[in-house]
Amino acid sequence: KQALLRILPENVAFGTIPELIGFACSNKIMHNGHLLRFSEKTFAWINHPTFQRLHNLNQLGFLFYVYPGARHSRFTHSLESFEVARSLILNLLNDNAFRFLLNEGDISLFLATALCHDIGHYPMAHLFEELRSPVLSSNLWDLSNIRADYEMTEYFLRSEFNSTETLWDLLQRDKIDPSRMVRLLSKQTSSIDIESIMQDLLEGMFDVDKLAYLRYDSLVSSVSYGVSLH
Repeated sequence: KQALLRILPENVAFGTIPELIGFACSNKIMHNGHLLRFSEKTFAWINHPTFQRLHNLNQLGFLFYVYPGARHSRFTHSLESFEVARSLILNLLNDNAFRFLLNEGDISLFLATALCHDIGHYPMAHLFEELRSPVLSSNLWDLSNIRADYEMTEYFLRSEFNSTETLWDLLQRDKIDPSRMVRLLSKQTSSIDIESIMQDLLEGMFDVDKLAYLRYDSLVSSVSYGVSLH
């Protein structure tokens, strides 16, 4: 029965998502020499204060003291990640098995998660997260207030930031389930096959995030490592 449901028009995973087909994407952002196009829905997420705060977070921390060009933000990295995710999905849709596994809702969720995967970041976040390690934990420090990346993602998605509605509510209104987004980013093994696949594409050995930062960070830093991915 579930297999038969996959062939219904509303469950066919191509042709209906604006960013995949380039239709109804009137909003444009010039990035890395390319014109990125977004639908009204996706552009509203990008313009939300929760997403806009990423402008103030340096992607590579203090590395610009060594590589002066490394001053791009988490905002820029998030756009790059979205573009990598879009290209990845377009290529994977050439595979019949992949098209059968995912429906429109799954792909929309994946693209939204790729775009918002760094929403939970704050300055030096990765360094602080390492303090959660049992090796570093001791009775001398109270580390209970240090939250994991996915926990901070939920926190910021639910934060108002003087907006009339939270990004969490905006995503829900656009038929994206933010709780599933947080679950995909939690790195906790999912019992749902399709979520397990999406987790690998988002947080795997060679995922959307790594592809995005390897090729763009190398470009702006003028180093050869990662250049071959362009």
